[in-house]
Amino acid sequence: MRRNRLPLVLALVVAPAVAQSCPNRGLQQINAANETPVHSAQISPDGEWIAYSWGAPTVSPGIRTQLRRFDGSQPTPVRTVLLGTFQVVDVTWRDSGTAQELFFTSATLLNGINSVYRATLPPVTVQQDLVELSWIGLKLQAYPFKGTYCGVGTDNTNQNHLFWKTPGSSTKNVVLTTTDALVAYEVDATERYLLYSRARPIGSSVAEELWRYDIVGQQHKRLTTGGPSLLWLSRGATFVNDAQNRDILQSFGLQNQSPIRFALQTVEVNGALELHTNGVFEEFKELYGHPTQLANPATPKRWVLASGRDHATLMLDRICLMPVDGGGEVVLDRQLSAYSGQSMDRDAKRIAMRNSLNTLFAMQTDRPLRIQPTARVGQTSTLDQPVTATEIGSVFFSGGVAPPVVIPPYCGSLELDPATMFTLYSGLGDPSGAITVPIAIPNDPALRGTALYFQGLRVDTITLAGDVSRLVRLRIL
Repeated sequence: MRRNRLPLVLALVVAPAVAQSCPNRGLQQINAANETPVHSAQISPDGEWIAYSWGAPTVSPGIRTQLRRFDGSQPTPVRTVLLGTFQVVDVTWRDSGTAQELFFTSATLLNGINSVYRATLPPVTVQQDLVELSWIGLKLQAYPFKGTYCGVGTDNTNQNHLFWKTPGSSTKNVVLTTTDALVAYEVDATERYLLYSRARPIGSSVAEELWRYDIVGQQHKRLTTGGPSLLWLSRGATFVNDAQNRDILQSFGLQNQSPIRFALQTVEVNGALELHTNGVFEEFKELYGHPTQLANPATPKRWVLASGRDHATLMLDRICLMPVDGGGEVVLDRQLSAYSGQSMDRDAKRIAMRNSLNTLFAMQTDRPLRIQPTARVGQTSTLDQPVTATEIGSVFFSGGVAPPVVIPPYCGSLELDPATMFTLYSGLGDPSGAITVPIAIPNDPALRGTALYFQGLRVDTITLAGDVSRLVRLRIL
């Protein structure tokens, strides 16, 4: 490591005289100005389409479910419901690897008829898969492989009904009826287990618990307390959730933290915990991972999306791309309005999300730096910088951040604190597609809680085009 910025200086010396054309790295609005409010949205597994529902049941044209290309072009109607009668609740994709299907729900406001629709494309064809007459609300989660999906229906006595169903079957299987809030639920890749999170009122507080239902054995098992978001990681074995509860943090000696911050962890089916990342956000919002990518533990470089808010930074909401097994947080965007409904394609290259202003956005991740696994004192993490064989790659790190500085003519901006910036490495790209460098963390307990910040620079030796990578924050446990 060197306290210099020589690679950055050299890159500026050989920079082309004419600035390259840089794509906008920020959020790009996808929906038209009149398409509001946006209720639900999700990007397709291949990243080419974004499905969303928008409109109001009392305002013409009513509620619509429609598709747009990732760049916002080619608006394609899927279904328009009757004005004043229907309300579309949820949209989600199924990914079989060879085909893409869209599942979405609608609810009749007048008589409580709920339906699940199944659309295939292209061209778009729609068929009804489930009709439920006794529920006044319906939320849905689709299964990404064979098609089994699960959902929660609410009746007029505020009972929540957790169910799973195979498309085309005439039977829906209700496995739990409760007044507890069911805030997250998903079928695993073997179709053996249904994992769900329930919020139990205890006095004036709420206890969030994670449960597993065995579809074959028809038994429920409480796994652990946890937060409102969960993801299957590997064929019925592990999942990710957020941890804000003091009993979970206490098991890792973190109970004295103030404030309690979001933590990424896995919980085995036997209830054993493993903490991967701590201190990502002060206030957690959502966690998302593409099911196709997460379901196979052999898949390299699996990512999850996490969003939240840091009260110490002007109440800015932040959305990050994070390695599943912990490590550096790739900061994708920060803004005042809250994020919601984020999703990404199976390759973690394209992202779609909404904000609190009911605007639909899309974004590309731009070959981010990847640091994994969790940084712990006395252990070594690994940094991967995606580069081609004709690119020169450099990575810098610092102990803090500074206002973004554009480095003409390259794309992106530098956000590292120049007063504490070091060069980690610089070298020619590797034919494998990435330069890999170890990051050894000294065995010093005083480093726990420290944050380091990283950014990379890539310059193509043939075209001289280059870009500065997105900021990555690495917190040491």
